[in-house]
Amino acid sequence: MARARARSVVLSFALAIAAFVDRAPAGAQDVDVLIYSTTNGGGQLVGSYDFVPKNPVFQAFCIAGTCLFSTTDPGFRTATADVPGGPFALDAGTQIAFEVVSLASGASVKIGSSVLDAPGESANLGTAPGLHTHPEWQVTMPQGQTGDFPVSFRLRRTSGGPAYAVSPTYVLTLSNVPSPTPSPSPSPSPSPSPSPSPSPSPSPSPSPSPSPSPSPSPSPSPSPSPSPSPSPSPSPAPTPTGAPALASYVAYKAHATRRPDLADQNKFPKDWIVTLDDVLLDDAHPADPENHRVVKAAALAQAAALGGSAAASGPSYLRYSLSKPKEGIGDPLPDGRLPKPEAAPARRWSVSNALGSLVLDSGKAAALWLPSGVAFGGGSAADPVDATHFLCYQAKAAPLPSDQAPDGGTGKGKFRRDLQAFFGDAFADCLLAGGAATPSFAGTTVEGRCLVDLKGPKQICAPAAKSAVLPPRITNAVIAGSTPSIADRALVCYPAKLARKVADPAAATLAGLPIGSSVAQREHVKRRAQDGTAITTQPGNLFPRPVAVDTDALDLLCLPSTVASVEAK
Repeated sequence: MARARARSVVLSFALAIAAFVDRAPAGAQDVDVLIYSTTNGGGQLVGSYDFVPKNPVFQAFCIAGTCLFSTTDPGFRTATADVPGGPFALDAGTQIAFEVVSLASGASVKIGSSVLDAPGESANLGTAPGLHTHPEWQVTMPQGQTGDFPVSFRLRRTSGGPAYAVSPTYVLTLSNVPSPTPSPSPSPSPSPSPSPSPSPSPSPSPSPSPSPSPSPSPSPSPSPSPSPSPSPSPSPAPTPTGAPALASYVAYKAHATRRPDLADQNKFPKDWIVTLDDVLLDDAHPADPENHRVVKAAALAQAAALGGSAAASGPSYLRYSLSKPKEGIGDPLPDGRLPKPEAAPARRWSVSNALGSLVLDSGKAAALWLPSGVAFGGGSAADPVDATHFLCYQAKAAPLPSDQAPDGGTGKGKFRRDLQAFFGDAFADCLLAGGAATPSFAGTTVEGRCLVDLKGPKQICAPAAKSAVLPPRITNAVIAGSTPSIADRALVCYPAKLARKVADPAAATLAGLPIGSSVAQREHVKRRAQDGTAITTQPGNLFPRPVAVDTDALDLLCLPSTVASVEAK
């Protein structure tokens, strides 16, 4: 759509700022609360951030006269180095939690799947040194009402590392009062603590806080330049301000259950043709929107928690394969015949996610992600609440340097061979180590999680509007149209295979194991009709089938990714 190029410029600017967060000049304000301690290897936890200015929240949506306002800034991040003379970076393995002290009526804080809206409630932020989490700061108010909403909180060590004392109480004031003239320039060098406390002072030691960005800084810059290896298992990349959350997903190869009594209910209808409109693209190209034939369900995707983050929430999806129908969406030809559908052109995407920046080349449309109700262990699956659909394209890493494909000295980018990630999902296949009686990675923040090797990306999936085809085109599809609630991010999907050894330094830190250590992990436990473990499904938007699927194997890990630009090649 026509807004893509303008958004590309804004996001590119924001991402460029984010890439230099750790190297920003002393005394500038950061989009994260930097977490330190007052003494080396002990003392009190402190958060370095200027809490004095009000923190704006922006309207996400309104329903029945009630509106949700939200933002994902500031986030929380453990400092990577000491400041000369203090404060000091936390010891590795220190797990930090966010604890509510008090909050105004209507205010809440969402961290992972936990919504904190009462004093004393807490949620895990992550573990040093790779802790980097952006909560959703939320305000729910009647439509048209504005005001300020203070949230008081403190930081607490929950496990690992020295016995750091709980931090001072900090107050972040959320405000949905419109700001007519936002300042484009950085504020003066702030004090890192909002109250009289042993928190770090900006003088005489240099302040560790970098400068603010006029827009959210969700992830490292996608600019094609080599950089140090990023952590593969951080918290998910922060959601752009005011936008709905998008979970990470793990997809399993699956097929419609072939049990004889379900055969008629599971065979997908022929000529199920729908119109899909990728909202990240301009409508000027004849391939967007376009008609697509939905062929069959080929995978089941579940929300996944990355690294040691809290359990993820998000709709389940069935991934349907696509093919070309006979007739496209274009106007009739002079002879009255309908045109053939246009193939998606080759495109180049600049994206960034929890693994860093990446440049992708995409090809033909390959799949549709459709929300689906899912029930494990028998019973009926509930009809799903409508959610954002995704149109997936075949993709591969472009030969341009980036965080995930650094320059090896030839001037070209090559996808890293050591990228790994931890994840956990509803299947909990890796709960026990290799089927043994002990938990996998016991005693760590990734206990019970799977460690996977990630190969070069295979697909990029963009939010898409779905509608019925226009007459006189013929289709068997009886569908409810759907408009995405997410319009500025995509899912980048990497082939994932259970790791046999720890290869990535960040993964080694999370697991508490040296690089090269062997790991025993249990393969995906197949769900099969013949064993009575088929998964009941209820596709959304009036899609009729399948009503049950068998799962086969782990397939893809898909990460929410900010899209900086999309250009035709």
